[in-house]
Amino acid sequence: MGLLDKLQALGCQLKLVQMVPKTQTTPEKIETRSVTLKELTTEVEAEHVRVLAESPVELTITFEKIFETAGIHPAGPWTIERLNDLVAASPYKTMNSETLLKAVMEKMAAENVSSEDLVKDALAKDQALDAFENFACQKTKERSRARQKRLSEIRKQIDLLQTEKEKLQQEDQQEQLQFSQWQQRKQAYESRLTESVNLLMTCNHPDSDDDK
Repeated sequence: MGLLDKLQALGCQLKLVQMVPKTQTTPEKIETRSVTLKELTTEVEAEHVRVLAESPVELTITFEKIFETAGIHPAGPWTIERLNDLVAASPYKTMNSETLLKAVMEKMAAENVSSEDLVKDALAKDQALDAFENFACQKTKERSRARQKRLSEIRKQIDLLQTEKEKLQQEDQQEQLQFSQWQQRKQAYESRLTESVNLLMTCNHPDSDDDK
């Protein structure tokens, strides 16, 4: 579930905090005001994100590139990432939630940064990532289906090759056996030939004593 979906599940009205500047008689204090998600939602350039997701290396594309392609350009030096880095650094990371909120609001007020701009930045980036994810997911599924189809074809080829392999092995074994049997018959035949020739040679060459 994306950030926008989560916020929608909480309701269309949000409370944004802001620091009210102090006057001579009134100290600084934190106030809230209600805004709708429609006011905070920025339309991202989804078609450009789709084209980016068609890249053959889409899963290596940086988030920054996705945001740039989606047409997200922060209004000033403050971004949601800068806020993330701020609260993760000292001294903010050791503050309790109330102290942290006051310290962050004071710093943002001093630099004329509005909570609304940061929430818009966060929502726009979340939408861009969701859009890229949807396109990349579709592309990944298409590639997966193509791979599964090819794997099925390969398995069939393997089965056919295995059948052919077994047939060739059987034919080879049978032929080797037949050849061995032929050689045995040949040896037996040649043995009889030798015996017959020896007999004839004995008949044609009587012993020397008989010649005298």
